[in-house]
Amino acid sequence: YAFKLKKRKYVCILLDFKIQEVIDLISSRRMVHLLKYFYDIPKEERIRVKNVSMDMWHIYREITQVYFPMMYV
Repeated sequence: YAFKLKKRKYVCILLDFKIQEVIDLISSRRMVHLLKYFYDIPKEERIRVKNVSMDMWHIYREITQVYFPMMYV
């Protein structure tokens, strides 16, 4: 999800839809910030992700392909 926090400022919200809770709020949806954020999550934890849902922001798709390649098998 992208959420407009302030004028011209978007953030990225990570949700757990199963328990309907916010996991984290990333202060920017820019590629460099998202790459850093997901790089810091151990691969063992990322491979447990079963589904990803996102809006049409192209960077989200690119990030998912890099850090969650199991979604594209």
